[in-house]
Amino acid sequence: MEEIERTLAERDYDRAERLIFRAAMDFVAGTPAPRVDADALEAWVDALGEAAPDRVWIAYYQAWVAHSSGQPTLAYMLMQRAARYVEMRAAQMDADDGERRRWRSTVNVALAMTAMAAGQPADIPAAFAAARDALGIPGPQHPTVVTPEEAARWREKDPLGAMTFWLEIAAITEALAEFEALAAALNNLSLFALERGEPIAARRLATQSCELRRSRGPRYSFATSLNSLGMAERVAGDLNAARDDLLEARAVALSCGNAQAAAYALSNLAEVCADAGDFDAATDAFERSSREKEAMADTFGLAWGWRAWARALRLRGRAPEALELATRAFELRQTSFDPNERTLLLVELAACLAANGNGEAAAARLGEADLFVDLFDLKATRAAMLVQRSRVSDDATLLNEAEHLAAQYGLFALDQEFRTASQRHSAKPTFTARFIGEFRLEIGDRVLDPSQWKSRRAAEILRILSLHAGRPVHGDKLLEWVWPAEGPSAKPSLNAAISTIRRALESIGAGRELLARDGERYALVGFAGSDVQDFETLVTRARTAEGSGRDVLASALLEHALERWRGTEFLPADRYAEWAASERGRIEELVAVTREHAAELLLEQGQYEEALVVVQEALVASAARESAYRLLIRVHLARDDRGSAQRALADCTAALDAELGVPPSRSTTDLLRDS
Repeated sequence: MEEIERTLAERDYDRAERLIFRAAMDFVAGTPAPRVDADALEAWVDALGEAAPDRVWIAYYQAWVAHSSGQPTLAYMLMQRAARYVEMRAAQMDADDGERRRWRSTVNVALAMTAMAAGQPADIPAAFAAARDALGIPGPQHPTVVTPEEAARWREKDPLGAMTFWLEIAAITEALAEFEALAAALNNLSLFALERGEPIAARRLATQSCELRRSRGPRYSFATSLNSLGMAERVAGDLNAARDDLLEARAVALSCGNAQAAAYALSNLAEVCADAGDFDAATDAFERSSREKEAMADTFGLAWGWRAWARALRLRGRAPEALELATRAFELRQTSFDPNERTLLLVELAACLAANGNGEAAAARLGEADLFVDLFDLKATRAAMLVQRSRVSDDATLLNEAEHLAAQYGLFALDQEFRTASQRHSAKPTFTARFIGEFRLEIGDRVLDPSQWKSRRAAEILRILSLHAGRPVHGDKLLEWVWPAEGPSAKPSLNAAISTIRRALESIGAGRELLARDGERYALVGFAGSDVQDFETLVTRARTAEGSGRDVLASALLEHALERWRGTEFLPADRYAEWAASERGRIEELVAVTREHAAELLLEQGQYEEALVVVQEALVASAARESAYRLLIRVHLARDDRGSAQRALADCTAALDAELGVPPSRSTTDLLRDS
């Protein structure tokens, strides 16, 4: 921005306009362009004056700033001005000039997008037609990665012309081998396909876009395509692949300063965590992504994230909180014309109203959503609407119709809606155990938290049985662990504790049968997993990613795994319990090794400050871990901080002597000698 100000002061108007054009392109592409307020932009316009009367890219830049700040009407007006300016400039150029064609196409595509956001649908087809004519597209075409059947179907349900335009752009750029433009077009097509509820096509297109951008495009654009791929994988039901893509998208976006792509990846990752039943991770990701979007004044992204968060809360049984979020999301974007955005906001608001017992208001919102669903062929949204209509009208045939539609198009992201609506999960309850931090069981959309129970012994027995899920524990062993001083005489206390647990299970609708008894042996049945297992899965996937050369993804997976251990530990209430000792030791060692592995990868990638944070966490958890000190010394040396490396060696020597009575090994001391 300083360079623009300097060129204006020097009256170098041609260079100033080129700089503003580049800033505009960077801004739209999502690179970390500074946010310039409207007053500064108007000052640039005044400074150019008669020297550059068309001012194409200043108006263009102003329009996108207004758009991203939640001012769609102003954005549209500014983009109209940019379109007029580009016609003025184009009139001065040769009709066949390639630059003229690109200018007209770029601005008219942007005009169509801002018209949609401003609720001016009548102006959209003309803008896309002008963009198409500027490029000289000869007629209906489609890229080789789109089937003729898909192309025909999408064109038929494309009243605004947007999808048709990107089909043709993709075909043209593919033929011309303009790979970045092709990747952008395929990414847009992927998003359109996903909006229409066709995740298989969306995944295919996003994969192609990623492959092009991974090797040829700028890093910020690769992050955008990874985001699209992760969203498609989620809807198609492959949550592990979705999580990998979104973690990598966020890591890549953060590494190149693309704050918007990073925030969107985190929000999408939150939805994946919620679908996988990891509500704690989902809540943390929703909260962080909301703060990041608020900092950017990104009302679209903020409302999109709130809507998804509301859905997660609703499916978890927290209806009042869900309704509050869904209402805030809708009110924030209620003037938006974007058909997919508006219908999704309306459907989620209706679902939350229904969950709170307000069926009449829910039906009214669903009626509003009807306007766009059929017109734009939004199949996933239609299926979600049918689920809520089934709930409001108590009509099971509507639910069956929704399930058939979802099965036909592979809309697996709706599975939770179907389970909740049909209440099939209540027949055979399952539970998920949370051992990291405060212990609790999650049973369907209910949470059993024994921390407030009067009987501390009953709570401890529940933790023991949860840790041994699937493996019956003999009553004598429970007596030995929980009442070691009393022995067999504590049998009545054990019976009372078992009764307390069963009553608690019954009170949340889980059923007493979740705690089974076979003679003198007790077991919790229906174990569906735990947060410790989730952690181990992430670590395994990180090693797989590293083995396939995806080091950035491996780092992101390890970071995601370690986030849940920050500030907490495994079963803190049972820190010294004999029955937890073996598992605690195994897990603590795994966490320590994982921290060192994460720091090693970050060090190799040149992310020294991030590596320093992780290795310091490892030493807080285990002050005499020599392998962690070796890493700390290496990080300091990589940062050209020999003094800190020497202090780390001294700390290592003192810690090993105090705890183990041994000096550092030669492999540690040689690090400083050889550097």
